[in-house]
Amino acid sequence: MAKNDLIRIDTFHAEKALEDLQDALSMVPGGMKKAMCRALSRTIKGMRTDAVRQIRKDYNVPAKDVRSKMTVVSPKPADNHPRALLRAEGRMSVPLFRYGARPRVPVAAGGRRPRKGVSVQVKKTSGRKVIEGSFVQRPKNGGGVQIMKRETKERDSHQVLYGPSHLQALKDEGNLFELQELAEERLQKNIIHEADFVLQQAGLR
Repeated sequence: MAKNDLIRIDTFHAEKALEDLQDALSMVPGGMKKAMCRALSRTIKGMRTDAVRQIRKDYNVPAKDVRSKMTVVSPKPADNHPRALLRAEGRMSVPLFRYGARPRVPVAAGGRRPRKGVSVQVKKTSGRKVIEGSFVQRPKNGGGVQIMKRETKERDSHQVLYGPSHLQALKDEGNLFELQELAEERLQKNIIHEADFVLQQAGLR
C-alpha cells in the first residue's frame, strides 16, 4: 500500500467471498464486476467507521476530527482490478486543543488564566498533562481557539501547539489485525447482498 493508505480491499478478497455465486453472476453481462464494485464501496465506507471507533479507544479526540483525516476512495467499474482505499489526508499532527484542553475559554472571552499552563489528555489510558507556560487564545490570523505558547520574549511570538497524530493507532499490529478481520467480515456480508441485488435486477432471483 502507499504511505498514506490505511486500509485496502480489492478484487482478491471479493472473488474469494463470491465463489458460491460466480456461476449465477456469469449469466449477467458485467454482473461480477458490478457486484464487486458495489460491495467494495459499501465495505470501505463501513471500515472508516470501524477505524474511527478503533482510534477513539486509544486517543481522547472527537470522532469528527478522526473522520476528517480520512478519505474514502471508491472503486470504479472501468478499472481492470477494482479496489477501495481508506486514505489519510492533510496534516497528520493534531492541535493539542483538540485533546480535551482545560481551560477551553480564552481570558479575553471571560475564561480563567491557568496557573501553570493548559492541561490535555492525549491518550485515554494516560493522565492529564500540563503544558508549562501555555494558554488558550484565538490566533490573530483567524481560526478557532488553540493552545499557544510564547516562543520568545517578543509580545506577538505565539506558536500554536500540536500533538501526535491519532492515526498512529492504526500502526499498531493488534489494531490492524482486528480491522482486517472486520473488513473481511463486512465484505463477506456485503458481497452476498450486492450479488443478490445484481441477480434480482437481471430477473434471476
